[in-house]
Amino acid sequence: LEETQNWDEYFSNGNTYRDEIIKGAQNTLDTTTAKDSLNLYARVLLFKFHRDQQDAFVEDALSNLMNSSLEYSKEATNIIPIKDVADQLLSYGEKAKSRQLYKIYVDKLITSPELKDEDLENIALGFYKEENIELAETVYDAYIERIKGAYPKEKLIPILSEIAQQFLYKDKGLKDPLYAEKIFKEMEELAGLGAFDEELIYMRAFNLEKTKEYTQAKDYYLDLVTRYPTSIHTDEADYKVGVIYTYILRDPKTAKSYFEKLAQKETITPQVISSLYQLGLLSQWEANLTKAKEYYNNLL
Repeated sequence: LEETQNWDEYFSNGNTYRDEIIKGAQNTLDTTTAKDSLNLYARVLLFKFHRDQQDAFVEDALSNLMNSSLEYSKEATNIIPIKDVADQLLSYGEKAKSRQLYKIYVDKLITSPELKDEDLENIALGFYKEENIELAETVYDAYIERIKGAYPKEKLIPILSEIAQQFLYKDKGLKDPLYAEKIFKEMEELAGLGAFDEELIYMRAFNLEKTKEYTQAKDYYLDLVTRYPTSIHTDEADYKVGVIYTYILRDPKTAKSYFEKLAQKETITPQVISSLYQLGLLSQWEANLTKAKEYYNNLL
């Protein structure tokens, strides 16, 4: 009625309909037990109803829903309702509680003796494609934990790399840069920095930059330049190191060395141009107007 803006019926019968929702859900609770999935769905309905109404019963409804979910999960053979409840909680912004139920769902899922490693990986990928990032990460965590002790490093590292790249920062699409960095750390613990090739170092540095972990990002940009001095990302890496030293670490002296390195290059790139501008700004800030004018003229 709200969506169709049918206000005549909304105001004349709205309270009656609300009473019917509460009574119907309560009748279900009275005639079922916590072992029944229908009992759980009635709890979900009541929680959603009270949350949408923003009334005084929201916290009780949420508490009852979680208690019933945990009770149901103890002996449940049908685990789909657990996921359904977690999905609803997530849609209402209850991330911690939804993750708790997703963990239970996954734990029960992976205890199936028929479930193979590739099945678990496909389940995680399926949730990722559904854009259920919470559940995708929970299943990936279970999958990684399962294969860590069973696969050799040379097989494990490419799998971890592929998972991390799904969650890297991107302008559009599903992302969780913090989770991507978590997987990168797993890789580094297993095989050291040798686990990262040129592109992967760049991806990690850029991902850290976007999570505002600037000091760590700077370190990986420097590692990229050291290990791959002719990389297509070298100019960008040097420039970003200079910017981080200037505006984050407040060390303009060190920053200038990176901008000067770029400014002296014969091949003009956007970073070379930007470095001349940054050098002009820094010189102006230092009250060296002659030098600032020189950089600005070179820029022009």
